[in-house]
Amino acid sequence: MPLTCPMLSKTLVIADSARLAAQASCALAQSGTYLPVIDGPRIMRPDRNAEVIRRSNAAVRARSDRIILAGISNETYDAIMRGFAQGLRGCIERITDEAEIQTNSSLHAPPLAWGRDHIGLGVLKALRARSGIVFSDEPSPIEPVVAKNRSSCRLRRRR
Repeated sequence: MPLTCPMLSKTLVIADSARLAAQASCALAQSGTYLPVIDGPRIMRPDRNAEVIRRSNAAVRARSDRIILAGISNETYDAIMRGFAQGLRGCIERITDEAEIQTNSSLHAPPLAWGRDHIGLGVLKALRARSGIVFSDEPSPIEPVVAKNRSSCRLRRRR
């Protein structure tokens, strides 16, 4: 069975907070669509302008018409607004906390309660349940996550 590539979402998430990126991923997920999430520009580096330009180029290449900045500091936000192409600046939305993500979410299922560890596993469970995810100071549950389709996980040998 040939693999098909998912469509690329027109929304791009740029995040400096792993937890906000995870929550945005769950809130914005669409079946059959890949939501690109990239880290924010590291503006403490000597090549900070190049960091911003790389993110701007990624947004242009992804043909993003909505750019969500999640957990970005004021200094980073200012650098992005100065360095991004003029046409992209109007597409930018800034999210600073979890409440804003929950407000913008169209999910109807109650969010998955998860610890601050094993974020990726929590996101996978939330995406499969089509729910959001909220983080607490409690440890994450220890439970296995099985593959949806065992046959899709196997590599086929060429003959």
